[in-house]
Amino acid sequence: SAEPGLPRLTALSDAWLRYAESSVFRGGCIFAGAAVEFDGRPGKVRDRIREIVCEWVEGLANVVREGQAAGNIDPNADADQVAFELNALELGGNSGFQLFGGGPSLDRARAGIRDRLARLALGPAPRPPAKPARAAKTKRR
Repeated sequence: SAEPGLPRLTALSDAWLRYAESSVFRGGCIFAGAAVEFDGRPGKVRDRIREIVCEWVEGLANVVREGQAAGNIDPNADADQVAFELNALELGGNSGFQLFGGGPSLDRARAGIRDRLARLALGPAPRPPAKPARAAKTKRR
């Protein structure tokens, strides 16, 4: 339900990381785990997992394109590259969270995603904080 572009990418990534963090399935995301287990084993299971993962990554790329059309994502950004990076951060966060039984992996993934999305944003560059006004000098007596 989030607006197209950056708000939707943020919402999707946040939802995915919350899903991984919730430990709905032992071993984290069932598709991430199955992809690792079956990536080198040809067959119907691998083919189906590949379809599901491709659908997710292509969906992320399409959200980038929607944001470009809506004017809130840099039109020069490579949508497929952005989708790859977001998926890689999500999977890396999930993997570390599972391997280390928690820890900072999902927080690091969130930070990486925030940074990547910030670099996509269109609009004026944020202004640095205003410097405090200098107090008028008084003469010493």
